Amino acid sequence: MRELVDNSIKIILLSIALSASFMISSKTYADLGKIYSAKKPDQTPVEQIKVRERYTPPSRAYDRKNAVVHKKTKRWLNGKPAMVNTLVINPKKSGVIIKPSFGSYFINSVKSVKEIVNIETALAGINASYFKPDNGAPLGLAVVDEEIITGPLYRRVSFGITKDREFKMDKVDITGKITIGDNLEFRLFNINQPVFSKYDFTVYTDKWGKHTPKTSEHYSHIVVHRNKVQYIKNSSVSIPRGGYVVVGPHYRVAGKIQQYDKVSYAAKLIPEDWNDNVESAISGGPYLV
Repeated sequence: MRELVDNSIKIILLSIALSASFMISSKTYADLGKIYSAKKPDQTPVEQIKVRERYTPPSRAYDRKNAVVHKKTKRWLNGKPAMVNTLVINPKKSGVIIKPSFGSYFINSVKSVKEIVNIETALAGINASYFKPDNGAPLGLAVVDEEIITGPLYRRVSFGITKDREFKMDKVDITGKITIGDNLEFRLFNINQPVFSKYDFTVYTDKWGKHTPKTSEHYSHIVVHRNKVQYIKNSSVSIPRGGYVVVGPHYRVAGKIQQYDKVSYAAKLIPEDWNDNVESAISGGPYLV
């Protein structure tokens, strides 16, 4: 559950096994008072500086006193005591960066929050998003550094962070188009999601994993590398590093695509203002604000 107050975010930590995680990062490992401190990584000082600069530009001031406040509150559930951990963060005042992380280049790599915190050398991490238990595929929207890593599902509520450190929540959808050759144009159904359309096409980038999902023979898997068609199969294929695969109904492309045809795609989120300056985003379920 999250509470947005005066551009601060209050995050109540719940114990749920989820896929992606929100990382709360800073430039320093100095004692910040009542906060979570990640274990000191086994890296050289130069490597640590490079990792931290990915989150906080050197010009940003860092508020040591009010960076991340950690509170513990005792509650009773069904007559039994439970400890609720709360993090209160104001990224505008503190300079702390909040962003999603999968802890791996491949998004289907399920890791514990502790592992991801250590990988990202973060101050703290919380569970976020959901995933498909059989293959670890994340379900719903994920935006990292302004790039749509995975598209939204069923217009579920998403939590976004803008470049100017504002927070927003909305029911988010995706649209776009895929162009192949000179004359073919298809609607983009989604990006890196384990769902398919009878009419439209889904893009699987190399971050999805090594292979596209299994489908029936009625779906074509169009392998694209260096923006050109390499080959087509009506079954799961390897995803080329630096390339992607377009998957959609076979009847719409049968006999219409040639090897080395040029391919491009463009995607945008709905509502429109989610394309302007949203730097990070992750989806969840119902509104809990």
